[in-house]
Amino acid sequence: MPGPGEVLIEVKAAGVCLSDLHLIDGTLVLLYPNASGAVTVGHEVSGVIHALGPGLRRGLPVGTRVTLEAGQSCDRCADCARRRPCTQVRT
Repeated sequence: MPGPGEVLIEVKAAGVCLSDLHLIDGTLVLLYPNASGAVTVGHEVSGVIHALGPGLRRGLPVGTRVTLEAGQSCDRCADCARRRPCTQVRT
């Protein structure tokens, strides 16, 4: 189940883009790797909302078609405060 302010997306399509290929061939290195170092390729995703968590800020019903953004800004660093690209983006 999705947590507060979250939705669960049923993925219908995912695209592998050039940055994914560069991660695979080693010409692109993750700036902020996770603890395991594992990467799931195919960050260009679309699907439908499958389940709703509590406290959503928008009234999107189950079944709404959506696309997903590849990264999420931290909204706390100095660059976010200045509306510049986040240096701590989560992917």
